[in-house]
Amino acid sequence: MPNNNDIEVVHEELQDNFKQEPLPEDEVVSNIKSEDATNDLHADKTGYNKSLDGVQTIEEDGLIHYKGGLGDFTYNPNEFQIEQINVEPDGYGNAGGPMPILKYIGKETDGDKIKIPDGVASLTLTFADTHITSAPVIPSSVESTSYMFSNCENLINADIKIPNKVRSTAAMFAGCSMLEHGPREIPGTVEDMSAMYVGCENLQNMPKLNKGIKCMDSSFANCVSLTQKPKIPSSVIISDYVTTGCIGIDAAETDRLSKKQNKETTKLDKKLESSKNNSFFGHIGNTLGTVLQVGVMTYAGHDILEAAMVVHALHKAGQLEKGMTGVWGAIAQTSENAHPFIRSLYNSSVTEHRKANELASMDIKAIKNSYMSNLTASGNDLNTRMFKAGTEAAKNNRFVEVAESGNTYAGTEVFRSSFSNGFDKLEQSITKMQRNGNLDREHKSDVANSILEIVSAQAAYYKGGKGAVLGDRERQSQNETGIDAVNNTMMNSAMDKIIDLQSKYNILSEHHIKEIKTAMASTSYGQDASFKTNFEKLDKISNSRSESHIQSFMNYGHANRDFRANHDDIYKAENVNDKQNIDVKTKKIESIFNLGFNKFKDSLSKFGNGLMSITKIASSPFKDKVQKSVDEFVAKKTGASIDNNKDNKSVTFVDMAPTHISHNHELNGYYNAGVNMSSGPEFLNMTDKNVMDNVRYNRVGLNVNMIQDTNEALINGADKKEIANAMMTKLEEHLAFYTGANSVHYTDVNLEATHRQNLMAIERSSTQSLSQGFVKLQEEHQLFNKDQLETIVEKLRMTNYSTSPGFNQDANRFMKFVSELDKQNKPDVNLDKQADLQRIVESTLQELCDKGLDKELLEASLNSIEFALRESDFGGRPIGLAYIIRMMDNWLYDNDPLELLHYEEALANIRKGLAGTYFEDLIRHSILNNNHKVLVSIYPERGLQERKDAEVKEHLATVKANMTSEEIEAIVEQTKRLKIRQETPDSDEALASIPLLELSDLNPNIEAVERRESKIGNTTVHFVPTFTKGINYVGLYFKLNCLTEEELFYADILSDILGRIDTSERGYEALAKDINMNLGGLSSDITAISKDGKRDEFTPLMIVRAKALHSKLPDLCRLINEVVKKADYSDDQRLTELVQESKAIWDNEAFRRGNSIVSQRVMAQVSAVGKFRDNGNLGYYQKISELASNPAALPLLPEKLAEVARKIFRANNVDIMFVGEEGELEAFENLMKPFVETWDTTELSNDVLQITRLSGNDGIVTAGKVQYVAQGGNFIDHGFKHVGPMSVLETILRYEYLWIRIRVQGGAYGAFANFYDDGNMIFCSYRDPNLLETLNVYKELPQYLRDFTLTDREMRKYIIGTMSSLDLPMTPALRGPRAMGMYFSGAKLEDKVEFRKQVIACKPEDIVALADVVEPVLNDNHICTMGNEQKIKDAGNVFDNIVSLG
Repeated sequence: MPNNNDIEVVHEELQDNFKQEPLPEDEVVSNIKSEDATNDLHADKTGYNKSLDGVQTIEEDGLIHYKGGLGDFTYNPNEFQIEQINVEPDGYGNAGGPMPILKYIGKETDGDKIKIPDGVASLTLTFADTHITSAPVIPSSVESTSYMFSNCENLINADIKIPNKVRSTAAMFAGCSMLEHGPREIPGTVEDMSAMYVGCENLQNMPKLNKGIKCMDSSFANCVSLTQKPKIPSSVIISDYVTTGCIGIDAAETDRLSKKQNKETTKLDKKLESSKNNSFFGHIGNTLGTVLQVGVMTYAGHDILEAAMVVHALHKAGQLEKGMTGVWGAIAQTSENAHPFIRSLYNSSVTEHRKANELASMDIKAIKNSYMSNLTASGNDLNTRMFKAGTEAAKNNRFVEVAESGNTYAGTEVFRSSFSNGFDKLEQSITKMQRNGNLDREHKSDVANSILEIVSAQAAYYKGGKGAVLGDRERQSQNETGIDAVNNTMMNSAMDKIIDLQSKYNILSEHHIKEIKTAMASTSYGQDASFKTNFEKLDKISNSRSESHIQSFMNYGHANRDFRANHDDIYKAENVNDKQNIDVKTKKIESIFNLGFNKFKDSLSKFGNGLMSITKIASSPFKDKVQKSVDEFVAKKTGASIDNNKDNKSVTFVDMAPTHISHNHELNGYYNAGVNMSSGPEFLNMTDKNVMDNVRYNRVGLNVNMIQDTNEALINGADKKEIANAMMTKLEEHLAFYTGANSVHYTDVNLEATHRQNLMAIERSSTQSLSQGFVKLQEEHQLFNKDQLETIVEKLRMTNYSTSPGFNQDANRFMKFVSELDKQNKPDVNLDKQADLQRIVESTLQELCDKGLDKELLEASLNSIEFALRESDFGGRPIGLAYIIRMMDNWLYDNDPLELLHYEEALANIRKGLAGTYFEDLIRHSILNNNHKVLVSIYPERGLQERKDAEVKEHLATVKANMTSEEIEAIVEQTKRLKIRQETPDSDEALASIPLLELSDLNPNIEAVERRESKIGNTTVHFVPTFTKGINYVGLYFKLNCLTEEELFYADILSDILGRIDTSERGYEALAKDINMNLGGLSSDITAISKDGKRDEFTPLMIVRAKALHSKLPDLCRLINEVVKKADYSDDQRLTELVQESKAIWDNEAFRRGNSIVSQRVMAQVSAVGKFRDNGNLGYYQKISELASNPAALPLLPEKLAEVARKIFRANNVDIMFVGEEGELEAFENLMKPFVETWDTTELSNDVLQITRLSGNDGIVTAGKVQYVAQGGNFIDHGFKHVGPMSVLETILRYEYLWIRIRVQGGAYGAFANFYDDGNMIFCSYRDPNLLETLNVYKELPQYLRDFTLTDREMRKYIIGTMSSLDLPMTPALRGPRAMGMYFSGAKLEDKVEFRKQVIACKPEDIVALADVVEPVLNDNHICTMGNEQKIKDAGNVFDNIVSLG
């Protein structure tokens, strides 16, 4: 029986023994060797040579002669001295160590007056951090000037010659912020000039760089005043970040490109302007041009739908220009006898249009080049370069400078202005395009793409900087503040420009806006307050522009007939041979266009959207003729009188087309084709069913033929991607067509009703044919991708077909395709991760084999395994049973069952292998060179269970539909028989065949575990003497009632990380090796021990446990002291790793712990001890998940842990348990005393901890399909106490009532009940397919108990089962915790004996009486369930809170 009074929760030590600590990083990470040339460069980076030791001699004149590694020279001790500095390892092969340097100590600051000794070889750091204002002459003997003048902040002039012997000038002037002039030439003997001028903000001259230099890493970084780019010699190997931060060079390069671009633009502008002066059509927009082109095609014999499709195809093929240019092209292409004048206009306009295209393309290209020229990072891709630029800026502390400026705007202005200039130039180009009449849809798209590229590049810049920032632990906070401020300023500036451009020119499509929003949201700007406001403005502007624009296309069917009615005059015109006749015809053509505009304006005026702003409408002698033609057209189509267009049959159009076609002008042809069909003669015969059927047949036939043609094309090898895109376009065209058709309404109510009915029938049939065709194409060719399939469903839902039964079937099939693609694509998406995992594992193993495994680590691991084998502690399970289970692994496969019990020979062989390559060979043979291996990844899929349930339901419905009534009845009868069998108890004869003990065989007495107390200072030591086979067990019981409830979380983290972090003496890798080498295990955990029979009285504890052979007792005491009192919590990177690891473990195991989680969650409502335990269970998981996902909180963790550790680990706050044999206690106390006496003894209050219980029932949602259902409460609250029959009831419920009702009948994996001595009571099912049904089983329990009857034999069976759970084997490892549990709970041995007597004497009527205990507790209605989301939601008001696991 689980009982907090006598047995505390103990971790299974066996698991701890086999825990493997992570390999040290230097044994895991591959050793990446640099090129020899690179290593050579960095090896002499500081001029450091380990042989720089020398002999100094004082001469008669007081000067000192030095001979050694620094050279052979004589110096004045008043001006120079030899100093010894310590060089840290640099990571390039230099191990570091002491190094002598010649240091200037004189007071002179004028370099002309300073004499450097002749013969000196190294001037490394000689003048560093001095106040000199000019540089002295460098002797010809010098070979290294590394760091020579570094951080000389007053140095202005260093126009000196670098001798030809110098090999390194690395960081020679680094940090000389006032330096204006440096050496004019760097000789070819210099191999390394890395960081030579880094931070020289006033440097004016760019030195000549000679061939021979190999490393220029960051040579001129942040030299902001330089305007000339360095000419990097071909000999250079390393050239990273050469001019990073050199904004003067960036600006000069940008200005050069800008001047070149302006020159080319001006030249083209003049040519274009000259060309445009000869054309009066230049300012007529693309809108009317497209309308008139369609009109030309209809005149040539195409119907309106075909005309729109022809124009669309010619545009896409590049055979027909857009706008008015294309009108002449359309005329020229549809008439072999087109007048030469028309052809000349066409050719002239085409030339003009192409020039404009060239200009626009050049403008856009120049903007991108200008933007990219600001970057010094390498890479062809803009995002790559910007990512690197962001990284460089972070590494050079540009963002730290912003944060330190104290004025965010001032600090970020240099970034903002640079970014803003790009948009200013972009607007200049757009203005030119508009002025040239060339701001068409394609060029708008180009501009929009450019804007998107610039925004994406800034996002890449931010991410590059952020990535570098996260690796910069020292100044992380300032870096993050700075980069966020820079990014938000730049993005906000960009949004101001974008909103302005969109309001003026309507540049961006919905797609572009969405992509820009996604890019910005991926940065810190997504959290900025202006982000949402600005995009709301942008959306509002875009929607307004779209609505206005679409109205101009509403009735162009009328306008193109205006054109058809009047452009006949052009073709009938007589030949013209002179300029006078051309002028006459030109005026006539102009008049015709004016008439078209006039009628176009009239037809749209009812919608408040005239096109008067496009051009002035001139009066014309042809106006009456055109008006009459239009009137006749309307009369013909509607049957209305020419004089009375208000007849009740007249057609009225809706005010606005749906927005889904507002951003694609090419769809408007299909929209208007739908308008024409819906207002055409067919629909004037709406009552004629044959006519309607014929229309429907034709529309369906078009789709069927298209699908057949597409299918044949795919069979013949057509490109799938191209075909899929074409089909998506067809869907858009189909949608536009019926949107137009549905926009037509009739004023006559009856006609309108018939019209609606017929149109719906046609649309449904046509859409169904298209939808089912798409299904066929997907089934046979897997044509569409996931996004396209989802779009198809979304688009079909917008049609009248969505109200048909067929739509749901098609939609389900499309979504099934999506699900199948998910299954196929998810592994593909993560194949790179699979490959990375395999590569890391195999390369690490290969490296371990090549270098050889750490022999000490192997021996430590072997010691841990040997200790566990010899201890043979199985956590309370009988040792014999554990051995038999181990034997079964061999026995089941006909192998020797005793083989697995013989470990001495195996241990001896393994120890022999430590000396050779046994383990390396094992890795090679079994893993690296083993071809029989597989890499498996498992991916979660949202909604998978729901889809499976739906498929099963559908399948069962199909099966049932195909069954006869007799077959159905047979299944019903079979199910009834099964229920009867499940509910029928075993017969007396069957039960009698099982042998049973007699109650007299049961012993009510309990073994007393001896515990003796002694003292080490103020610390109590509890000695539990027992035979331990030479093993000692130690436990440190630290009380936690000195903490607040909030601090318990950090105590839980401490418990997790103890022994796994650095100490003040060494790193955690060495510590882990020491622990495994000398101990059998070291662990810690948090627990609570309730006071015997008390409600909400308990002792909260952190227990640190260790065990070792008695011969290793000194090591045990030493290691306990080290992990408890010398732990170093300052390494936040290591702490972050452990937090992430803890979360990952919980992610994997939380669902498996479901019964523990829900039971403790219920108890958290009921009692303080329940809430305490929940804090370390689900409460801990929730908080560790929150901490792991909050980078800002992790750096605060070291301080929190150190403070909590200070409160816990005190000598006057701990009880020490020692389990060993007689005579071993004295040795233990002598070893521990020196340590304990150094521990803190500060007095802290022990009543700080105040626990706040939870309120409300929780439904914990998981992705699983089974539940863990718990309900409970506290029976002390209802006047009852803990008695023996409660333990018997636990057994009865586990194997009788709950077993039958929840497992056998309900299908759950199991269920249990527990009654605790603190009054808490819990019922719980696990892996349960039900929820409400299980709660109903709990609800019916009181009635079951009142009806309870058992034979004496059955009662005896349950009593024996209960006693077996109370009589757990007491191993040496468990005797100490048993004694400490009795101590902290205050329980008495006689009370335990009395409880066991109550168990043995239990009668059926005692069980019946417990109905009155259970019922009121269940009525308190404390419930928690973890499981399927839908099940929890279906439970209605059972749950007050629905939360996600983790």
